[in-house]
Amino acid sequence: MTRAFDPAAAGVMIDRADSADRDDAFWVERISSGWHVRVHIADVARVIPAGSPADIQAAGRGWTVYLPDRTIRMLPADRQDAAALGAAPVPTCLIELHVGVDGAVERARISRGRLRHGIAMSHREAAAALTRPIDLGPQDQMLRDAHHLALALLARRRLSGALVLYDLERGWATGESGVPRPVSEYERNAAYIIVQELMIAANEAVARWCIERDLPILFRNHRVGAVAPPREQLLDDLTASAVTSAVTRERLTAILRRAEYGPQVGGHYGLNLAAYTHATSPLRRYADLVTQRIVLAAVDGRPSPYSQGQLQEIATAINTRARELKDRKSQRLKQAATDRAHRRLRDGAAELAGLDAAAFHRVLKTAAREGDPPPALVEEITRRADAGLLAPRDICWALLRTQGERWRPARERLCRLLADDPPLAVTVVAMYGQLTGADPLWEIRDIGTVQQPLFAVTVTLVCGDTVHTSPRRIGPGKREGRQQAALGLAAAMAGLPDASQDLAEEPAPPAPGDIDQPTVHKNPIMTVNEHTQKGRLRDLRWDFTSHGPGHEPDHTCTVTATCAATGAEFVASATAARKADAKTQAAAALLDRLTAAHADAPHTG
Repeated sequence: MTRAFDPAAAGVMIDRADSADRDDAFWVERISSGWHVRVHIADVARVIPAGSPADIQAAGRGWTVYLPDRTIRMLPADRQDAAALGAAPVPTCLIELHVGVDGAVERARISRGRLRHGIAMSHREAAAALTRPIDLGPQDQMLRDAHHLALALLARRRLSGALVLYDLERGWATGESGVPRPVSEYERNAAYIIVQELMIAANEAVARWCIERDLPILFRNHRVGAVAPPREQLLDDLTASAVTSAVTRERLTAILRRAEYGPQVGGHYGLNLAAYTHATSPLRRYADLVTQRIVLAAVDGRPSPYSQGQLQEIATAINTRARELKDRKSQRLKQAATDRAHRRLRDGAAELAGLDAAAFHRVLKTAAREGDPPPALVEEITRRADAGLLAPRDICWALLRTQGERWRPARERLCRLLADDPPLAVTVVAMYGQLTGADPLWEIRDIGTVQQPLFAVTVTLVCGDTVHTSPRRIGPGKREGRQQAALGLAAAMAGLPDASQDLAEEPAPPAPGDIDQPTVHKNPIMTVNEHTQKGRLRDLRWDFTSHGPGHEPDHTCTVTATCAATGAEFVASATAARKADAKTQAAAALLDRLTAAHADAPHTG
């Protein structure tokens, strides 16, 4: 007997055409206030009891592994088939969302459901339905509504600062951590975006639902490294065309780390969400199965089947296994790349000349790490430098990360290259800082006047116990000074003659009494700062203390500075009800003492 179609119990399952582990389905309805979404998740907890042999196998494996030639499934085949979604009616964990027209999830409800009309589609079939002129079934209009919803969810995530990119034409999309990864050829269409955006919304809704009930689950937490640039810069990187380059992905991976599971909420940096979890793939990830057991127990009014301690043990086991597998994979890939680089180095000049930029960089990096290079590599570096084919990362490695006399001809050529293109020196020094975790420290002093701006610049790199400092370089602008200082630092680190130079003459040092008296139209703080910027005062320090009742304290400011010409230290203090007033009065007192000291000093001539 044919069942009457019921949209409330229907769901489209988008996956590979030959998929045997379909564990999520969705149905989207357009309503006047936005969209109503139903996400059906396979009720794996019903089929796999905690502590059963199948559960023990799933816990040990952690997740399903998809390899080019085979699939290592998390669950035994018979248990997976019994729990998977399909055409036959099956119990589900139902996540219902009400999404506003602006893409905001306004309400969420989780309950036990039943999928009676499961419609299996491949990504290509789902994408084709979006532009088909004639509907072949109720799923066609639904998919168009789902596509509009996915775009609204995506737009909201982008506005909120999520690290998200879909470049399906070139086959790249960001994973949850914000690092671009390749997308399978069959997924490079709009259906991929629909599935990703709906599942992210569902997972976030589950996390928030559990927080509202103070219900510990396996939250998915993601943090960023302390050396990461501001989020705005990472977003700019994601929109740049270079985002698919290996070096950019390597840098983002190092900065953005890997998300991990935990029973406490830690927030998710890549998605820019306060809370997130994995709940939509219980056939393929053990964390999703554990969370499903907890959520369905709460729906039934039962206590959680896991204690906080048990959740922590499960999270630690999954996180540890993920790190170990990642490390082993990384070592395999590095060893394979090193083996290829060795073969290419042995093959000589003809092989090196034919390498593309990425392959050449891998060869150069391998040789730099291992010692003396073959003459053919030094010749190829010089050839590429002459032809303008070296990337800044190549220059950084060959100039600053090599040792020995056999590298010297290449380093000398690259120093001349930087001397001809000083802005490139700043890039190379900054890149070296990124590679070593030693950010360049720039000291820029204004030593000129309004009529003739001059800046003295020094740059320092602290690499462990070694400190590299550039010569002090004078430029008519900060940019020019930075370029020459970076050029001098690169030469010093490479052990080569300094090609940097001053681009202007340094002014004569100030006379001992060259301290302006503050006037009624000049702020004393500004005057003190100007003297410091021009080198007349040094070691300037402002200290504040507060005393008196908490509702009406007095603030004392003490300013200390040393006269550059005489080496004498001067100290002045002032007290006022406002910190700003105390600072202004202390600055005025300091200037008075400087002026008085000048008046008392003996004069000649």
